[in-house]
Amino acid sequence: MDVTGGKIQLDLDTENDFGHLPVGNFVSDSWSVRAAYAWNPNLVLSSFIQYDTGSQNIWNNTRLRWTVRPGNDLFIVWNRGWQRIVTDPHVSIVPEDDLIAIKLRWTSAY
Repeated sequence: MDVTGGKIQLDLDTENDFGHLPVGNFVSDSWSVRAAYAWNPNLVLSSFIQYDTGSQNIWNNTRLRWTVRPGNDLFIVWNRGWQRIVTDPHVSIVPEDDLIAIKLRWTSAY
């Protein structure tokens, strides 16, 4: 899909897992969304969000990649998790983990 000069991509996915163990049976469903927006081939923002019914938690991984020139990239990554609090009926989910990482990959010509 073309959005004001850039490109956007969306993927939706679901998975059903059934387990049979000596201690009991279980069913876990998960839903995920992958989204990416590319202003151009050198500047891309992508995100992966997932929820599963087993833990009832939500996870997010969002990444910005800027290619200065081939082999030279800057990445900014944000990971976040939210946990469902089952003991407090007034709070649905709270942040669990939060991480921001910056990576610079630089190669030089010989």
